[in-house]
Amino acid sequence: MSTEFPPCGFVPLGSKVVVVKDAEPDTMKGLFLPFKSRPKPTSGVIVAVGPEAPVQKIGKRVVFGQHAGISILVDGHPFLVLDYEEILAMLPAEVPLASA
Repeated sequence: MSTEFPPCGFVPLGSKVVVVKDAEPDTMKGLFLPFKSRPKPTSGVIVAVGPEAPVQKIGKRVVFGQHAGISILVDGHPFLVLDYEEILAMLPAEVPLASA
């Protein structure tokens, strides 16, 4: 049995989903915030889906909780591995998100 690897370089198992987070938002008025105080991105694009995920939506933009998933580095590139259930919503690509 041959496994095709997605662009992220690995295949998630079960109902896991691999996401590339959106860029961190800039602060207003050029204020400097320490790294721990910066808001974390809560949206990204799905780049790989496990075989048991209910919906195969590679390329879709999704919203997830601030503390959801596990961050990993593969060949120097950051990815977020989420359970499919941690995805809160799917968005059209052109919808901008305002940080709360």
